[in-house]
Amino acid sequence: MNSSFHMTELDEKLYDGTAQMLKAAIPYAHKEQAKALAVAAKILELKKALASFGDSGSEISICALPEGRKPTPEELLTDLKKYCEPSQAEMIDRMLGILRMGKLYEKYQELAQTPEFNTILNSLGGLNGAFSNVSNRENPPVSSGRPSESNTDMENSLKAMLTPHQLELFERLKASMNQPHD
Repeated sequence: MNSSFHMTELDEKLYDGTAQMLKAAIPYAHKEQAKALAVAAKILELKKALASFGDSGSEISICALPEGRKPTPEELLTDLKKYCEPSQAEMIDRMLGILRMGKLYEKYQELAQTPEFNTILNSLGGLNGAFSNVSNRENPPVSSGRPSESNTDMENSLKAMLTPHQLELFERLKASMNQPHD
């Protein structure tokens, strides 16, 4: 169990002092009594949960979000991370990295479609070379200045900065984003 235990909003809302006292008594009871105490505590919690969700005005919500706004996957993962074991938190960090990389790539693709971006990119000239020197991998070809080649060179330069594992995840994410949705 995570050493810095956080109670969820649901746990706080459904907290029952009697159930907690029953749980606290479990180590002091005999085996059959302990089992009965544990079941009784869970029944009290379940009863409170059912009653709570039956109330029309007692909906659990994300307090930080404005009314009607849905949480993003990043917000959900960040919140879930608080309740994870270290290995689970590490996996969530990887998922967050992939989501962020996907958003960065989307923004780049949006920018690459604008004439202003291509003008700036072309006016900077040596930018592609600067990116390609960050990695020990083979330098991507120098752009002729045409927007489509420039975009490809920039993408290759950005990819060159990734580890092989990150590159594989990026390619999978890119492929899934390019698939038609039903």
